[in-house]
Amino acid sequence: MLGAVKVPDLVDLTVQAERSGFFDAVWAGDSLLAKPRLESVTLLSALAGVTSKLRLGVGCMATFVHRHPVMLAHQWASLDVLSGGRTLLAVCLGGPSEANRAQAAEHSVMSILRPSASDAWKKASTCYARSSAARTSRTGAGSTPSRA
Repeated sequence: MLGAVKVPDLVDLTVQAERSGFFDAVWAGDSLLAKPRLESVTLLSALAGVTSKLRLGVGCMATFVHRHPVMLAHQWASLDVLSGGRTLLAVCLGGPSEANRAQAAEHSVMSILRPSASDAWKKASTCYARSSAARTSRTGAGSTPSRA
């Protein structure tokens, strides 16, 4: 959460985690108002730059319903390329509005209807699949990003 840990400390902890050999992945949270924190794709991009083996994931990308599907697909595909294919993505709708006031405020401010979330994700995943297919056709059939 913002303010709980300083960014340089977070980066250093991630580097130490990788060096220790005890961890396979580092996970970032994702929320606009319920738990204020750094934007997950941006944070994971920074961590991709200081690691080479750890998988990089979003535990629950609650903001995916607030993101334009094409931009989300582009951002995630970019992170996947920058990390050498080490990304893990889990999307969710966040907690119910009834869970707490911050969650309700997040849903209200963004004017997102919960039923449209699955449609948004279908559009984003279709865009990502198309960009992956285009990348494969440019780099040669069957080629995939190397996984360190």
